[in-house]
Amino acid sequence: MAKTAAGLLAHCKAQLGQLYWYGTFGQAPTLNLLNQKRAQYPERITAARYDYAKKHHVGLPNTRVFDCAGLIKSYWMMDSPTAKPKYIAAYDKSANGLKACCALKGPISKLPEQPGLLVFMDGHVGIYIGGGKVVEARGFDYGVVETNLKARPWLEWGALSWLENEPKTEKEETCKCDCCKK
Repeated sequence: MAKTAAGLLAHCKAQLGQLYWYGTFGQAPTLNLLNQKRAQYPERITAARYDYAKKHHVGLPNTRVFDCAGLIKSYWMMDSPTAKPKYIAAYDKSANGLKACCALKGPISKLPEQPGLLVFMDGHVGIYIGGGKVVEARGFDYGVVETNLKARPWLEWGALSWLENEPKTEKEETCKCDCCKK
């Protein structure tokens, strides 16, 4: 199945309200996963965060955990927004690694009004959903949230090269008006 910007956008929107755990990409919040991530990233999964997550996150039904890059790459690792992810090494990139995979890039001041583009600050990524809004796995205290583009210090945008172009409608292929050239 083709992976498109519209599909990525829908996938990320479907994750709104989910939890943030560093180093994750859509797994269920189990104690085993929490222990694994604490051992892997002790500076990110502090004792206080570990205790909180163990008490309030572990075992929550219909819940997934993501970090910022994990939110994006989970689109390729999950068959649906609620499916168990299947690890695919080719898509295991950090936020800065995802930026390196963008075919087109530019400063945030030149962000096109094109939902499905990624937005970046150093070490962090979100997805632009249009109308000045971004979906991002913002951090442990926030989870996956919708934020205002201008309220956050985004620096650059990028068009991820892993995404296929959306198929054009017959009208778009034949019409020459400005509204169909977008």
